[in-house]
Amino acid sequence: MIGLEAFDEMRCLEGVPRSGVDYGRDNFPQEAGLGDHISFNKGCYIGQEPHARMYHRGHPNWISVWLSVPENSKATSGALLFHAGKEIGKITSLGSFSKDSVFRGIAMIRHEVAKEKTLLSLSVDEPAEIVHEPLPSKIV
Repeated sequence: MIGLEAFDEMRCLEGVPRSGVDYGRDNFPQEAGLGDHISFNKGCYIGQEPHARMYHRGHPNWISVWLSVPENSKATSGALLFHAGKEIGKITSLGSFSKDSVFRGIAMIRHEVAKEKTLLSLSVDEPAEIVHEPLPSKIV
């Protein structure tokens, strides 16, 4: 494989989010795992106020996470995710290559769920078997 499809497969396996797919212009950098790229020592700049507000508030409402989805799951990109009977986010990217009996993907989920070690499901009625963890990579 070559091209964008190959790139997408590799970034899902490695947990690297892609602009326009896993996060967009409506997301704060902290939600996309890019919070370490913001300077809080620099002088005034466009967009400084919301970043400072987020910094002092302590956390974003949403956060990108890396997923391990079992091979037998019916998960797809765009599928909603649930925890404790509530919709808590959606899968933004999902690879199609299995490694160690799991597919890797990226999702945007609620912060309060992301900070706990919990399993996610694709519906209220399905068993929770999707594992989430922090994104393993930082963009430098």
